[in-house]
Amino acid sequence: MLNLNKLLSHRNKRPEGIQPNFFLAVRIHNPELHKKVDGIQHSIAKYDEKLTPTTISSEKLYVSLMVMRLENAEEIQREGKILHQCKTPVEAIAAKSAMTLRFSGRGHFGHQFLYAKPDVKETNFLESVEETVRKIFTIEGIPSTDSRVHTSLEHHENR
Repeated sequence: MLNLNKLLSHRNKRPEGIQPNFFLAVRIHNPELHKKVDGIQHSIAKYDEKLTPTTISSEKLYVSLMVMRLENAEEIQREGKILHQCKTPVEAIAAKSAMTLRFSGRGHFGHQFLYAKPDVKETNFLESVEETVRKIFTIEGIPSTDSRVHTSLEHHENR
């Protein structure tokens, strides 16, 4: 029998040496949020103009739910089928929950990705979706390599 708790217990730890190359995300379409992100990015650019090329267009904003390592075309195709399995449970969550997302604060991954942190008080919907998707992918043999749900604002390449 599959021990789901054991599989999920390591979800906060990235397996050594495994770098994600695919991510699962939800696009943000709210124009009000786009304007706020544009303002944040403008402030960052005023602080250091060299950072301007690293910004992500607000129209391309997304909330990352899961990152993973897929090695070949077969795994990519399998990921698509698993994603399809997530549709019904995620729709059920959306039907029961308000799809409100608020963000509070910023963070970074290795000084290369600047992201907005979801507000802890407003994450029930997001956490439910993330947990459901992660469970389904883990059961199907594609675990996440990280568990930090976030919204990317900038990406800095190693220079």
